[in-house]
Amino acid sequence: MSDSVIEIDSPIGHSNGTQTKTKITNGSVIEKRSTTVPPEIPHISNNIIPLSNILKFYTQEAFKQLSTVIENLSSTQDSENDSTRKKKFLETIISLRQDFVKIYTLVKWSASSKDVSKLIDLLNWCRMQEFHFDQLAIQLNGLTGYSGAKLPNSDLITSLEVFFKGRPQLPSYNYIPIKKISPEKTLEVLSDLNLILITRLALIDIPKRLSNNYIIKDGRVYFSVPNEFEVSITVANDLIIDTDEEYYKSPFYFIDFKFLFGINPETSLITHTDNKIVTKLPKSSHQKLEKTVNNILLNQGLYGLYDVLHKYSISFKLYLIAKQLKELLINTRWRNNLQVNYQTGKSLVIVNYWSTHFLSKNWRSFLELGIDKSYNLNFRWFKNGKYNINQELIDALSSQLKNSSSSSNDNSENNDRSLSQSDRNDDDSQQDLLENNEEHEDLNVDLILNVIVNKHSALIMEKVFNILDEKLNTIENPDQVSYLSPQQLLLKLSPNKSTIFCINPLTGFFYFIDPSPLQNVLTKRINSPPTVVKNKNFISEADMVNNIIDNLIQLRLEVYNKEINNKLLTTEWINNDIIVLGEYEVSKLSNFLVNGLNFTKGIHNIKFYRRKNWPSSWFLISLISGISSTSYWWVARLKSISGEWKIQWIQKLKFQKNNHYVEDTSENQLSLNDGVEPSSFNYEFFSSLSTSCSNMIIDHMILEELQARNIRFLKTDSVKQILEKFNISEIPEDEEKKHYNGDLKLEEIKDNEDEEAEAEKTKPLVYESIILIYNHNDLLPIYNSSTSLFLKIKLINANNVTQMKLKLFGNLRNLSIKNSPESFLQLNLKIDEVKNYFEIYDLINLSSRLNETGTRASSAVSSSGDSSSNDSKNGLLDKVFNNLNKLNKLIKILDQLNKGKIKVVENTVNDITISLHENLNNLIIKLPEKSTEGIQIVSDQNSKREVSPEFSLVLTYLNRYLSAHVGDQIPESENANIEDAEAKDSASIIGIIACVKELDPVLQSILKIRSDIAKSESTFKMANGLSKLNFDVKIPNLNNIQYIFYLYYVTVNSAKKIFKDKLVINLSFKRNKFDVINRNLIKISLKDNLNSKNIKHKKLFELIFKSINDYDLEYQSSKDSNPTQIHTPSSVSSSNGDSNSRLLIKLNYDFLVSSNVVEELMVRIGNCFIQYLQAETR
Repeated sequence: MSDSVIEIDSPIGHSNGTQTKTKITNGSVIEKRSTTVPPEIPHISNNIIPLSNILKFYTQEAFKQLSTVIENLSSTQDSENDSTRKKKFLETIISLRQDFVKIYTLVKWSASSKDVSKLIDLLNWCRMQEFHFDQLAIQLNGLTGYSGAKLPNSDLITSLEVFFKGRPQLPSYNYIPIKKISPEKTLEVLSDLNLILITRLALIDIPKRLSNNYIIKDGRVYFSVPNEFEVSITVANDLIIDTDEEYYKSPFYFIDFKFLFGINPETSLITHTDNKIVTKLPKSSHQKLEKTVNNILLNQGLYGLYDVLHKYSISFKLYLIAKQLKELLINTRWRNNLQVNYQTGKSLVIVNYWSTHFLSKNWRSFLELGIDKSYNLNFRWFKNGKYNINQELIDALSSQLKNSSSSSNDNSENNDRSLSQSDRNDDDSQQDLLENNEEHEDLNVDLILNVIVNKHSALIMEKVFNILDEKLNTIENPDQVSYLSPQQLLLKLSPNKSTIFCINPLTGFFYFIDPSPLQNVLTKRINSPPTVVKNKNFISEADMVNNIIDNLIQLRLEVYNKEINNKLLTTEWINNDIIVLGEYEVSKLSNFLVNGLNFTKGIHNIKFYRRKNWPSSWFLISLISGISSTSYWWVARLKSISGEWKIQWIQKLKFQKNNHYVEDTSENQLSLNDGVEPSSFNYEFFSSLSTSCSNMIIDHMILEELQARNIRFLKTDSVKQILEKFNISEIPEDEEKKHYNGDLKLEEIKDNEDEEAEAEKTKPLVYESIILIYNHNDLLPIYNSSTSLFLKIKLINANNVTQMKLKLFGNLRNLSIKNSPESFLQLNLKIDEVKNYFEIYDLINLSSRLNETGTRASSAVSSSGDSSSNDSKNGLLDKVFNNLNKLNKLIKILDQLNKGKIKVVENTVNDITISLHENLNNLIIKLPEKSTEGIQIVSDQNSKREVSPEFSLVLTYLNRYLSAHVGDQIPESENANIEDAEAKDSASIIGIIACVKELDPVLQSILKIRSDIAKSESTFKMANGLSKLNFDVKIPNLNNIQYIFYLYYVTVNSAKKIFKDKLVINLSFKRNKFDVINRNLIKISLKDNLNSKNIKHKKLFELIFKSINDYDLEYQSSKDSNPTQIHTPSSVSSSNGDSNSRLLIKLNYDFLVSSNVVEELMVRIGNCFIQYLQAETR
């Protein structure tokens, strides 16, 4: 039996995390071991919020939002509509839904949150282990750093000495104490040194600047250079040296040094007037200077001493100047207006003033303060791209920049002065400003800058003044521009306004005193870099000055233009800023000026104005010059074509010396001004300007209407002489009739004439002119009138309403009109048969009519100049010339009817009733209401005879012809004769009436055929009761009349189907050139029926030809008394000039017949159809 092994794990865990395992073999314990369990990983619970808290919080939040929204919606029930409130509620629901979707995502994620939490705990444990390892490395490294713990062994010997003796025993190193020097010895040595120095200075050469300013005392020599420095030197032994070769044996040594100038604490300026104000060097600088000066004294002697200390003093003075300049940059008025560049290596201070001005940006205008070739303090002025020498500026700064003593005794220092920069030309340097002056002033940098900027600004203003003086011609107008100060100019902007234009010397910017908004805008432009410069890389003062001049002229222009604009707006003118003319259109304006015009934007300004009651295309153009302040005025008609404004008509307003408008005639041409001076703009000028322009527009519109009507005219001033030639004694007086209608009686009008004449005198006359109109028999027959008519235009203001009275008058005689004077009132017409005189008058309210009339009148003339396309509806002259046209038509038509022996039943001013014969209805000739319309012919509806549709259609064709040929005239030329024109007019109406007469037999035959078919219709009906024959007429035009016969039948094979055959007989007018009478013949054609379908109607055609032959034989037999006319199928009969003779010519299937034959023949042809069908039916 094998041994069995059992392992038992104790279920009880130990407190230290160990577990016991026991191994039993065959009932005995063999082995017992324990294992250690690692500690649990710490759990992280910081910053972790339970999901339940989130759900609870957001549930409360959702409830709160819904409650708030519902309360708000209930409160806005009256102020908001339902759609808005629903939209707000929906937005809240959507917002909450989006948040709940996020919460739902969290809830889904929380299912796996335990794994994520374990991962966080594990990450935290790893980081803690990493931290422990880092700390272990640091602590191990610290074990090696015990160097501070190492100490030297204690000095026990010294400690014992101090303990027993109270002090350490130190060695003395054999030191021997020095004895003190007595005062007597000191004075003796100093006296000896004084004597030696006196002897030495007497034997050697001393520099000129030092020879007169030194003192020997206290064993040293004090050399002083006024305004610069004071230095003291001495010697080290008592050797007397009289040659330069032995100087090295006993050289001079530097003792002390100080500057004889410094900063005055009271004024903070560089001063050297007070001996108490000196500047000593600090210890470090003094030591450096001592080494340098001793070296110089050893090698170069006193000359070297002066040179080095002189340079040192000037450099220090330049340093103080630079320091003072930098202090000016902090809290003074120069702040942000200066730039200082202190170049210590070159002993140069560059001051860029007006640093924010474009003229000085990038160091283009600056002042250089530095040391010249003679090592004296000097300056140079750089502006406008080069160094400038200005004697006034030199004199002004001479008291500020000066040296301590004169250099005139030193020949070596008389060279040309220039700053120490080797690359500067000697020619550009300033002269030496260092002159002797017993009274020295403080060196004031602020004053130096003031002198520079004031001079620069004065030079700029001088250039501005000179150019303005030249442009504005101050010789004739001395008050245009003047000086108030070197930096201020008084500039006259308009007759009533002036401004002060200034430059700020501190900044270099320009400004106006008490500026207006416009001046503020122009100030910004002036102080901005000019857009037009000669050199793109450099803006010169000339460019800036030109820009200033342009803006000042523009300011004058804008101010002057604003004054004129305000005056125009005050007098009810309307400004239009939309219109912009192109260069070519502007050039048209200069054609009216005496000296031409070189239009420049900014120097000249063009404005457009109009009146409220003006036509939309009419404008007053004002051009103002900013230089001369002269204004020019035009009246023009403008039109926008493809987005560009074009001048269609323009006329310049001319003014006399008193600035009253006059017409530009040859008589007053010499007294006219080219423009208007600003001093003339008073109320009288602007009040008369509207009247002048309106008169010009009315005048042009009337003349343009006359041109559109192809009426020749002449506008002249010698009206009375012309009236005398036509036996018109005087210009007729106006009679105002506000209501012209047929209800007024002549007696009532005459009773009111006195009252109207009296009221007429109280109305102010605005404008009056008379135009001579040439009559070429187109306006009135010359036989009844004359070759000239007169049109009088008169404008009157009444009750703030402008009225225009038009009167057309002239001679009128030999009238055949029998109308009463009351009927003429419908045409606003008066006829004086005693004086052979007529007049047509009209009264127009321009205030309500002008705009519409002018617009349509302006569009009457097309761009191509074709007057045939004109549309003069609602023109100013429409009523006058329409009434004249009606009178003209009435006279001419009555004259034509009388010559044609046509009976006139009745005539009025609107129509003429005529009678042709008893069998035809009376015709009414309606006169046109407008000159562009033609006469119309209608049938008298009061006649007893019924008007057929064919006759109405014929009249329609005739009226179309009359409308299409309105205004057809014989070409006007010198050879054109009036009788030809009358003959053509006569042929028009007489020819129309003749056409009606010739068509009457045709129309009568149509009526008779229809009547015959209706009577016999019962004899040829089909089985279904329908007629076998149907007759119709088509008239495509007056030269083509179709008689259409429809034959209906059935066949044996298809008894129920009805077939139809169409037979057409065409009638047209032809003229036989061999006919003596030259009358119109009617062609009856049967050719359209020659086809295979009509073979079955052979008997019908035989009946037609037989009937025509029978008619010819009957006519021949009836002419036994006059057998001269022989008819054959191929010959033409002669009529011997008898217009009533009958004519019948056979041409195969065509027949040429006279109009008195056509009725009988067509009736016979119609009867042939009836006979044919009756025979078929039988």
